[in-house]
Amino acid sequence: MKVQIKNILNQFNKDIPFLQPLYETIVNSLEANATEIIVEFQRSEVFMVDNEPIGAKITGFTISDNGDGFNQNNRESFTEYLSDNKKDLGCKGIGRFTWLKVFDDIKIESFTDNEFVSFIFNKDFEDDTIQVQPIENENKRTIISFANVTSDYIKYSKKNKPIIDKRFPAELDEIKKNIEDHLLVKLFLLLQEKKASFKIELKLNNKIVVINNESIPKLDSISFDMQDPLSNNPVPQFYTFNLYYDFIDNQKNQHNLFYCADGRTVKEFSKNLKFDNLSDDASVIMLLTSKYFDERINNERNKFTFDTANNNPTLDNPIPLPKTNERLKQEMSKIIFKRYPDLDEDNKKIVDECIEEYPYLAKYIRAGDSSLIETKENIIQKANKQFETEKEKVKNDFSKMLKSKNIDEKEFLKNASKVNELSARELAQYFLYREQIINGLKKIHQEKNTCEADLHNLFMKMGDVSIKNDDSFSKYDTNIWLLDDKYMSYTGIYSDKSIKKIKDSILENSPKTDGEKKEPDLTIFYNQITNNLKDIVIVEFKALDINEIRKGAAIFEINRNIRFTAQAFDDIRTVYGYIITKIDDEFCNSMKGQPGVRTLFSNGNSPLYYIYNDNLEDKNGNKIDGHIYIMSSETVCFDAESRNKTFLDIIRSL
Repeated sequence: MKVQIKNILNQFNKDIPFLQPLYETIVNSLEANATEIIVEFQRSEVFMVDNEPIGAKITGFTISDNGDGFNQNNRESFTEYLSDNKKDLGCKGIGRFTWLKVFDDIKIESFTDNEFVSFIFNKDFEDDTIQVQPIENENKRTIISFANVTSDYIKYSKKNKPIIDKRFPAELDEIKKNIEDHLLVKLFLLLQEKKASFKIELKLNNKIVVINNESIPKLDSISFDMQDPLSNNPVPQFYTFNLYYDFIDNQKNQHNLFYCADGRTVKEFSKNLKFDNLSDDASVIMLLTSKYFDERINNERNKFTFDTANNNPTLDNPIPLPKTNERLKQEMSKIIFKRYPDLDEDNKKIVDECIEEYPYLAKYIRAGDSSLIETKENIIQKANKQFETEKEKVKNDFSKMLKSKNIDEKEFLKNASKVNELSARELAQYFLYREQIINGLKKIHQEKNTCEADLHNLFMKMGDVSIKNDDSFSKYDTNIWLLDDKYMSYTGIYSDKSIKKIKDSILENSPKTDGEKKEPDLTIFYNQITNNLKDIVIVEFKALDINEIRKGAAIFEINRNIRFTAQAFDDIRTVYGYIITKIDDEFCNSMKGQPGVRTLFSNGNSPLYYIYNDNLEDKNGNKIDGHIYIMSSETVCFDAESRNKTFLDIIRSL
């Protein structure tokens, strides 16, 4: 059966690497028992495009070796599509056709034991173009020259400037690295099996670099078996996977982690198997090989024939790669933890720190797919993704259940429980935000030159108004919970607003009253109860570094503002006043012996002072209870932190 070369080439994918012909030819030489391989590259000149220099690119190469050459057996294999020759070495019988995807013309000259063989291999190649001449020869030598890059890799404009250029840069060290990365497993296995030496010499202009058996790492290996779950044989079928590995103490942090097939690196390990830098900055090589992979590699040897993300066994792919990765990760962990015994404990510490900082994600952090080397960023990123996925699923399941005509009681309770749990975790996100605000208050308390505005703006931005039933209201609009969580039930908060403006926003008809121009720092109406009665909270902030006289004057100031505010309304039940400042020894001494002042228990290091004001009336003359607290910003911080911590501790245990 005759097959046209152009039809063969159409079967290949379009993303064949430019250096693929080089890889294939080197492998062919090694499998032909060559011990000396010389590759000499040709390059383009440096030219200018839009006044920018474009580096030289590889335009072709010539490779010569001392292998068996194109003897009769190898010629027959070369002219047969999908030849079985050297199949036991992983040969597919099509590698030479990848040459023609990159180069239009390949010239072959081969001196065997008793023949000189020469021909041009291109898309018009025919068997009868091979010329064979009898000779007497002592030294075998085969020379293959690759020239004229195809239009798939270089295409010029009418002005002879490249508009497509996929050729490899003329950088000899980079070419060497690519050969080593791509053929490492092949070179290692050939060296291990044949116990032979080889030398690959790469030349470009006057520079020479060498790859030989001395430069190939001496890899260690472990093996594990995976069962084919779809096997119908009486005896279960297993595939053996070999993991070759080495640690190189070069402080370069290079990680070469590859799935391999037919002696080539095919694909980098999946993301969940990769890891960050090791503690000693060592480079790592890990290569996974298996007959299972060899049987499922495409003809170009650069992709597997199965979907690497699919987790379901199929007849074509009975052992999905994610299943293999689960076992591979266990084996990789053993190898890494053996070299770095402290790493496992370090990982656990990082997990604990993540749970401490992100308690609402604790469930997902514990159950997450852990990495070999953990980082906070990766852990939180994966946990957040699982959290969002579960939220969406629970929401959809609950909505679907409610649309059902007959709701099963057990299903309802199950779904309701999931909704409750996720709601608690979402609420915990808010409490984490509160933790940051508490840290901000701590910093303000510690700063010596903190002004009153800094303290004020932390609780609520000066000049703002937050109305509970306003569509623009957000739980982040105020931090009044720092004083007490019950104040979060407010109907309105007015920051640095005059009593007149507060009245105008609440009352339809607002008759003039005394003290309308006064501006309490914070005025809060909250806890609407029976008979439309409200409680009022008045807060005054004082700079932390002011003297005792100015802090003492704040008591007069808050009582005045409370009185003016209470007299503006007729539906007030109780008024609470807070003075928040820094309570130092000087201020404490001045408070001793003051009439009506009581000292209360405080969580902080500073005392909490309380004054009862029984001289307050609303606008109708009805008596109102007034409670005034003089407290340190430190006390506010300690109390808020204690309340916050209680809730977060509950979430961490879920």
